[in-house]
Amino acid sequence: METAVSKRFRKTSFTVLGFYFLTFFACIFVSDRIHPTGAAIWILATLPVLPILGVIFLMGRYLRDEPDEFKRDTTVRCILWGTAGCVAENMFAGYLWIFGWKGQLPPFMGFWIFFLFMMTAKLFYKLQNKVPSEALSDQR
Repeated sequence: METAVSKRFRKTSFTVLGFYFLTFFACIFVSDRIHPTGAAIWILATLPVLPILGVIFLMGRYLRDEPDEFKRDTTVRCILWGTAGCVAENMFAGYLWIFGWKGQLPPFMGFWIFFLFMMTAKLFYKLQNKVPSEALSDQR
């Protein structure tokens, strides 16, 4: 069952993520057109980060306002798994560089690892915590 808080979170986070994609592609377009240097490149790199910080803020507000303790706990666990994957990817890349690798991982690899770990945890928690009516419908 979805609570009013989770519906509000989903709606506002999709709006902010839409703003993120708009900002991201606008910054790429501007960067390709004017080839910024100095402070301008720092500003262009900062702009797409702001909506992501907004989503993190919205997640914190969702966790504060969610009345269902189980949903809140499951969400925190999924975020922790995603964070663990992101940190592990970062450490792996660091060790590769320490050991002499001269390459680099694809852009935003940490985000994709975060997403993969978080969604995998969500799937496993959902399978592990079926309510009795869901378990009975799977047996039929």
